Formats: sequence, structure tokens, C-alpha cells
Amino acid sequence: MIVDIHGNLIQSAELAEPQTSDPNISWIQRTYQTHPSRGLTPPKLAEILEDAERWNLQQQSELWLDIREKWGHCDAEMGKRERALLTLERRFVEPDGANRAEKKATAFLNDVFDNIFGIGDPLDEEAQDWPCVDNIILGCADAMGHGFSAQELTWRREGSLWLPAAIEHRPQGWFRLEPWTHSKIRLRDLSAEGAKLRPGGWILHKHQARSGYAPRIGLVRSLAWPYLFANYAIRDLGELLNTYGLLILVGKHPANATPDDKRKLLQAVTQIGKRAGGIVPDSMAIEEMKNSASSSADMFKLMIDWAEDTASKIVTGQQRLGGKTATESNERREVKADLTTTDARQIDRTLTAFGWLILALNPEGANIDRRRCPRHVFDTAAAEDVEKLANALPTLVAVGGDFSKRWLNDKTKIPKAENDQDRLAPGAPVEIPKIDATSEKGINLPAATRIAALKGAGAATDTPGLLAEQLAERAAGPLAEWVAVIRQAADEAEDLAALKAKLEALFPALDKRAMVELFAQAMLAADLAGRFDVQQGH
Repeated sequence: MIVDIHGNLIQSAELAEPQTSDPNISWIQRTYQTHPSRGLTPPKLAEILEDAERWNLQQQSELWLDIREKWGHCDAEMGKRERALLTLERRFVEPDGANRAEKKATAFLNDVFDNIFGIGDPLDEEAQDWPCVDNIILGCADAMGHGFSAQELTWRREGSLWLPAAIEHRPQGWFRLEPWTHSKIRLRDLSAEGAKLRPGGWILHKHQARSGYAPRIGLVRSLAWPYLFANYAIRDLGELLNTYGLLILVGKHPANATPDDKRKLLQAVTQIGKRAGGIVPDSMAIEEMKNSASSSADMFKLMIDWAEDTASKIVTGQQRLGGKTATESNERREVKADLTTTDARQIDRTLTAFGWLILALNPEGANIDRRRCPRHVFDTAAAEDVEKLANALPTLVAVGGDFSKRWLNDKTKIPKAENDQDRLAPGAPVEIPKIDATSEKGINLPAATRIAALKGAGAATDTPGLLAEQLAERAAGPLAEWVAVIRQAADEAEDLAALKAKLEALFPALDKRAMVELFAQAMLAADLAGRFDVQQGH
């Protein structure tokens, strides 16, 4: 018996044909979108959103397509959030304590996703329809706006394997909700409750960009209102510019001008407006009227800016403009990373279910429990600074730190060597100089190393005194530079108020990096020495 990850029975005989080719459903492929954004008003928008809550998702889904098509700012923000997922490394990982069959299944799925999807003869028309992992991920990410996305699978045999022959994204307008649960996705057919999605025939992804049940979890409901008001402002601004955006010229003629004179004056005004040139008699004049369109356009721009700022906050969690300082830039990067991480985790679950589907249909999944199937994981952790980690790790190990090689590979994002030919050869061993514990000052090593060595030798050590001594020695250089700057300011100042002003102006320009690094090392040394004391029972 073959089941999907939820335990639903899969009928192998139905895999070769998509469910939407069924005569009771195929009619939906010949339907056209209604473009509900046409003539959109607040009452109409409220009706569309309420209709989605009553199980009919078509209008809400098609409205979201119109919003992305017509509102470039929203489409750009959504594109940034969706495509951030394509920059992440991904893999299937085996469950904890995996046996041989589970390890083999994990390797099989990684091979399918990395090497089989997307290959083929580029000149073969059918090969262009082969599944591509990036397209699958983007198909899942489309659920951020709609609340869900459905990609239909068509399977075919490749030797002894069942593999997807095509994965086609289906419009959300083809679906509806089950009337009595308002949460289960169904295909629109001729029945009152809709057709159940065929097990093994779909990659169904629900993305909770907002809390709630199926029709309310998509960003469309939050973005529809800013779009409506932005659309009003853009439309009215277009009408304003169409009417008042051109140069306004007025021709003045004498009171006794004949109709022929007036006609010639009007012709001259028109020629000047279109051809930037014309002639009039001395008795007539053409004057330019002040155009108030620029000042009137500001209020429309204010509404458009508000709508775009609101959309940016909804989609990316931050304002449209920002990052002017280093702190703001760091905050924006952190918010973006947080959103990418949460989006990736939700899609991980869907790709894990898809991976199980591939296993269930192939021999590699014969002895695998679906509750222990390999998990798909996006790598969202940032790599540690290798230089800092390399400097700190020997000291941490020296005081008893216990770290695995796998942890080090994960932290540095350096993959584990697959075989001996890929392995980097170690360099010549570094000779560590001996420490003279009886010397008054010893050699100039980091404080943590000296303390650990002295304590390991059993010598009685004044740890705070040794740390203070090391700190004073290494801070002498930077402090001397600061003192020289302060002394020069004191010599030049006429009174205390002038000295204070000079010091306040000089402080931002002082080089504080050396002192910051020095105190960071001192705090680390003190922390490590304290941990060593605890480990030794002191």
C-alpha cells in the first residue's frame, strides 16, 4: 500500500494523467479571468473579501493577480521576498539515529533534487517541461499572497523509477474551500462541495503570512486596501496632469479685433504650444498662465507614498526608504533575514512531503516510516567569521571546550570533505613557545592562554592581577595617542569651556578600534579564566 505523508492512499494507475484532465473538471481550463480590479471601489472590495470567507476564492485570487500586475511597487517587494529563497542552500537531512535505509533514502532525494530535476536535452521540447527545483520553490512562494498554491504533478517511468514528468502551477481561481470546514482546498467542479485533490497528484502549500484560516492567511487581504487608495490617487493624478500638465497659453487681442484676427491669434497660440513658434501682430499678445499642477500633484503623491510605505511594511516588515545609517542598515538586514527564515521553514514542510511522495513511489522508500522520512532544510544560518573563530577556537579548546567537527563545518559553512583527494593537507605544526611562569611579565601571549597554562601547571596565580597587568601593557600604546591629542587640545584651549568643546569635537575622530578589540579580548580572557576555575572546583 502506497500512501502520502498524511496517510492518504495513492492509486498508481492515476499518476500518469493529471486530475484536471478529468471531464468533470477539465472545463475549468477553458475559463478566463474576470479581472475584479476593474472599477474597484471600497464596497466592491469588501464584497470580494467577504465572498472568499464564504468558500469562493476565485475573485480574491484574481484580484491578487491584478494587484501584482498593475502595482509595480508591490510586485517588486513581493519579488524580493520570494526570490530571497532561491539564494539559500538546501538539502535533505536524515533523521536522528538514521539507519542504513534512511541514509540511502536521504542520498537518493538529494540526488533527485540536485541532478535529475532540470536536466535533459535543451533542444528537446519535452525536456523544457521537466521540473526545476527553483520553479517548485517559487511556486510554493506564490502562496504568500494567495494563502495557498497548488502545483499539479504528472508522473512517468524513468527506467525503474517513478519521477515527475511535469509540475504545473495551477491558478488559485480554479479552487474553492470545502463549505463546512472553510479550510480544505478543493477543485472547482460541477458539485456543491468541490473535488478532493488526488493524493500523489499535487504539491499543495499553505503559507501563513498572517494568522487565521485558509481564506485570510494571504497578504492579499492586507495589501488590497493600500492598492485601492493608491489606484485612486494615481488615476486622479493622471487626470490632473492630462488637464493641467501642459503649458497654458492665453492670447490677448484688442476689443475691436475682427473674427479673422481672433482666428489667426488662436492659430498662433496653437502653433506655439505644438511647434514652439508662431507670429502675431503688435496689437496682440500671448501670455503664459501660472500652472498650479505641480503644487496640486503633491497631495496625490502623498497618498501614493503612504500606500507604498504601507505595502513595504506589510511585505518586508520595514519602510520603503531607510538604511541611511549603519544601525538602520543592520536592522533592515536582520528583518529581511527573519522573514526569509520563517518563509523557508514553512516551505520546508511542503518539500519534505513532496520528498516523501517520491520515496513512497520508488524502491528507496520501501523500508522507510513516513514519520522518519528525510527532512528538507533550507540553510538560513549566517556563516561565522572564519578568522575570528580560528583565533578563538584554540583558546576555547585549551580551557576544556568540547566541540565536534560537524559543528565547526556548520558554523563556517565549509562542507565536509567527501574523500581523501578533496581533503586539505595540514601545514607544518606550529611550535608553541614555553611559558615562564616565574617571570614577572612572561611572554606577550593572550591573557587567557597564559592563565590556562599557569593554572594547568598548578601554580598559584593572581588571576585579576594578571589580567590587569596584561590590559595595562597592551593599552599603553592606544592610550598614549589619546593623551597626546588631549594634551594638545588643553594647550590650545583658553578656558575650561573651550577645552570641553574641543574634547567633544575631537572624541568622534579618535581611533577607538584598538581599545574596543583590547577590552573584548580582556573580557573573553576573564570569562574563560572564570570557567576554568569552575571546572576545577575552585
